[in-house]
Amino acid sequence: MAEASCRTGARARPPLLPLWLLLAVLAGCAQFGTRPDRMDGEPAPPGRVAILVSDALPAYEGVAEILVQRLYPTPVVYRLGGSAFDPRQMVDALEVERGVPIVAIGPEALHAATLISARPVVFCQVYNYDGTDAGLARRGVKAMPPAAKQLQAWKLLDPRLRRVALLTGPGLKELADEARAAAKRAQLELEHVEVRSDKELLYAVKRLDRGIQGVWLAPDRQVLSAEVLREALSHSVRQGMSVLAFSPQLLPYGALLSVESEYGDVAEQVIAQINGLGGKKRDDVLALTRARVEINPLVARHLGLTVPRPLQGGAYVF
Repeated sequence: MAEASCRTGARARPPLLPLWLLLAVLAGCAQFGTRPDRMDGEPAPPGRVAILVSDALPAYEGVAEILVQRLYPTPVVYRLGGSAFDPRQMVDALEVERGVPIVAIGPEALHAATLISARPVVFCQVYNYDGTDAGLARRGVKAMPPAAKQLQAWKLLDPRLRRVALLTGPGLKELADEARAAAKRAQLELEHVEVRSDKELLYAVKRLDRGIQGVWLAPDRQVLSAEVLREALSHSVRQGMSVLAFSPQLLPYGALLSVESEYGDVAEQVIAQINGLGGKKRDDVLALTRARVEINPLVARHLGLTVPRPLQGGAYVF
């Protein structure tokens, strides 16, 4: 079997987050801090882009750091810290000129940015972007890597896969359609199971057809809870099913592999959106081109899998 082209990831795994905090990141509901601060605590030279960071989490800060390095003039960076203060205060807090583009990293930043009039907004690291905030922003970057990349990594690690189930909440037709097309190209049979609550998700996992060999968990805050995630992952391992998860934070709980965005890729697509702000195309959300993969070797061993060389020893980018 041909090995996928990949390279070692540039960043180390961040400290393990409690599941409740991981879910708070998805929901955009962390509530702490009182006022936005500059990232480095020092006044930054004015630039033609302002960056709003939802919180001091690696998935947000990593993208912001790369943008600061690659954009010129140097952007002004503000961190919300999951702030609970009225986002409308941002009009006074943001010391940027009218019309300067804003890059909103994470859901809180997107919500705050879209309340500031007369400034174009580009969003990223927002999973559920079909709501009002993203509609107002008009331009963004998807938070999930391409489905084809995710399945490529999964099949490389578990070549026995033939039938998998994708579990999502309602309203994710675009993801389901992309996943079906990618599964067909990968010669996989994919069953999309739509659930409406965390309890329904757990019920669905436990009632999956015996022919299902893998479970694909989408980062859908509508149907995820810490308790259900733990139980669903534990049940899948006991039943000999491999689980593709959306975050390395889920690996210690029984996921076989995690696939997430690669910070440099996110930054590249954000810059492409900034450069295209003067164009006529609207309602544009760019896809990512790479995927960062981590595996759980203990689960791989439990499932009787041999970890291929490209996936040995750390995180890799496909």
